[in-house]
Amino acid sequence: MKEVFDYMESLHPLSAELKEFLLQHTREHHYKKNDIILKEGEIAKHVWMLVNGTVRCFHYEDDKEITNSFLMSGEIIVAVSSLAEQRPSHDIIVAMENCLVQRLSNAQLQYAYEHFSEARDLSKKIMLNYFKRLDKQLHIVRLSSLEQRYHLLKIEFPDLLAKIPLPYLASFIGISTSTLMRIRRLERNKRKRSL
Repeated sequence: MKEVFDYMESLHPLSAELKEFLLQHTREHHYKKNDIILKEGEIAKHVWMLVNGTVRCFHYEDDKEITNSFLMSGEIIVAVSSLAEQRPSHDIIVAMENCLVQRLSNAQLQYAYEHFSEARDLSKKIMLNYFKRLDKQLHIVRLSSLEQRYHLLKIEFPDLLAKIPLPYLASFIGISTSTLMRIRRLERNKRKRSL
């Protein structure tokens, strides 16, 4: 839980009472590589703090997987619409490697909001970070040049390049795997020529 508290306190101070509440009500859970954390059509009943690992959020469009986001150690996993509105999720959340999470039920989360003002403030800051990341991602896919998309991906999400398989990265920035491979090859050739 130390990692969870460190992350939360980097955003907003926590009272001893809220820490105690979280210690009593969060549950450690392990997911193996390829385990599904949330299925399409399932209603989200938890929010997860990703202590270790990487997860991918995606959906299907015309039988094709479309990657919405990746989350890495230290980030919050949440199916926002499903959790907030208690409606079936359109997304699938899957572990890309063995993952350790701390999870809190929606009922306990709502209790924390009602009884701990800093929980509401913390939630606002977590959601602000989530939306800033989403905004960066949307900016990438709105670029018309495929090369610009890849270049911005390297700047905004450099940690993904080393960890995420190419087909998922390509889907994430809205291009085909073969196009991403071509862009990377061209970039490598440019670097070689400049040496």
